[in-house]
Amino acid sequence: MAASGAGGRRRARRSTMVSRRLAAARERHVEQLAQQRENERNVDSALEVYFLADEKIAEAEQECERRTAPHELAIARLHERRDVVVEQHRAEQGRAALAAAEADRTVEQIATLFGVDEKTARRLIAAGRDERKSTVEASEPPVLTDLAPDPADPAVAATLA
Repeated sequence: MAASGAGGRRRARRSTMVSRRLAAARERHVEQLAQQRENERNVDSALEVYFLADEKIAEAEQECERRTAPHELAIARLHERRDVVVEQHRAEQGRAALAAAEADRTVEQIATLFGVDEKTARRLIAAGRDERKSTVEASEPPVLTDLAPDPADPAVAATLA
C-alpha cells in the first residue's frame, strides 16, 4: 500500500504541476487574446485617423486648386503677353542686326557692337532677313496662278459649248 500511496503522491504532484502549467498556458492564451483585441482596436483607430486625414488632405488640395486657378490663368495670360512683346523686340533686334550687316559690317563687328557672340550675331541677322521676308510676303497681293476655267466644271462646260 505504501507503494500505491507513494505513487499517488507523485501523480498528484505531476497533476498539480501539469495543472499549474495548463493554467499558466491558459492565462497566457487569455492575455494573448486580450492583446490581439487591443491591437485590433488600435488598428481600427489608426485606420479611422488615416482616412480622416486623407479626406482633409483632399479638401485642402481642392481648396488650394480652387483659389489658385484664377491666378494661374492670369499668370498664363501674362506669359503670353510677354512672349508677344519679346517676339516683337527680337524682331527689332534682328532688323537692327540686318541693317548693320547691310551697312558693310562683318559678323565679328556686329557681335562686338551688340555685345554678343558671333553665333548670336548670325542668328540675329538671319532673323532680320526672315522678318523682312515675312513682311514683304504679307504686303504683296496673292498671286493667282490658275485663271483658266476648268472644263470639267458643268457650268463652264455649258458656256464653252
